[in-house]
Amino acid sequence: MKRVLRMLLPTALVLLTAGGCNESGNGNDGAERRVVLSAEEVHEGWFFASGDQVMILDGTVNGDVLAAGGKISINGTVTDDLRAAGGNIECNGSVGKNVSIAGGSLQVTKDAEIGGGLLAAGGEIHLGGSVQHDVMVTGGEAQLSGLVGGNVKFSGGGIATIHGARIQGGLQAVVANADRAQIDPGTVDGTVEITVTKPDTRGFILGLSPIRFWLKLIWALSLIVSAIVLILLTPATVGNAGQTVWLHPWWCLLLGFAGFLLTPIAAVALCATFIGLPLGLFLLTLYFWFLYLSQMILGVVVGQRVFMPGSTGRFILAAVAGIILVQVLTFVPYLGVLVIVAGLLLGLGSIMEVLRRRLGPDVKMSPPIV
Repeated sequence: MKRVLRMLLPTALVLLTAGGCNESGNGNDGAERRVVLSAEEVHEGWFFASGDQVMILDGTVNGDVLAAGGKISINGTVTDDLRAAGGNIECNGSVGKNVSIAGGSLQVTKDAEIGGGLLAAGGEIHLGGSVQHDVMVTGGEAQLSGLVGGNVKFSGGGIATIHGARIQGGLQAVVANADRAQIDPGTVDGTVEITVTKPDTRGFILGLSPIRFWLKLIWALSLIVSAIVLILLTPATVGNAGQTVWLHPWWCLLLGFAGFLLTPIAAVALCATFIGLPLGLFLLTLYFWFLYLSQMILGVVVGQRVFMPGSTGRFILAAVAGIILVQVLTFVPYLGVLVIVAGLLLGLGSIMEVLRRRLGPDVKMSPPIV
């Protein structure tokens, strides 16, 4: 259900370009792009939004919301799932089912109501309001002050529950220092389990076991070889993929998020029928191939912006240098995970956008609301 190949994957275009889909910030470079669903509006079906700032005010979305942007504010009603990625995400409204959010600063305010579970990853996470089911959080710092109807699992720098919070299940936290887990008495109904990680670096190479280190090295070399081959075969396509990430990062993030989540669903649905089995297997093959290439794209972007290549030969050298730099960053704790995820989503989104332009030039995206 996304738009990678218009002829072979019709459900892809239905998801990302057909009616009831999206307000898209995919143009007007340099200007702040805002997508607003006002209090009087009711949107039926899936709602897609990307831009410098994405806001859903007091309106209603009768379906899922998929958003990416610099600042995302959810103040209205979402009847199904909410999935968002951005620099600053704030949820003040009501979500009928599950919420999956990732960003620098994440806040679920005291007025928010989440009918399902919460999956969050970010630098700073503040959880107020109510979540009816389980909460899974990873990041730098997390603070809980609201109601959680299930269990809480945390992994990261530090977690705190403050007076007035209530976790009706148990709490499991993995932190680097026991002092960084501050659990206020009476805030957890179930058991509290704090695990302190003390990595043993003896015999390790750059913090990794020898096997993992050599596997990462082989992985980096494979990305370099793939980049060289693809640039020699089709330099314009690789260059366009990198430029797309640089010019439209939030749009690529949105597409990558959609493609990562929904392509396996579409493939499994196709494989469930005898007629659709070959197409489903082909879609899965493309999916894993694109996931692999996505890790190469971020290196290409870095090489393009840092080294400014002019000829094909210099483009190859720049891409190789960019891939090496990105792979070095993956060794840094916490940052490495963010780099991998960013490469995955941005790279996958750029590949999808380049293919859409090649295979579906007649498909027009909705202009942004400025």
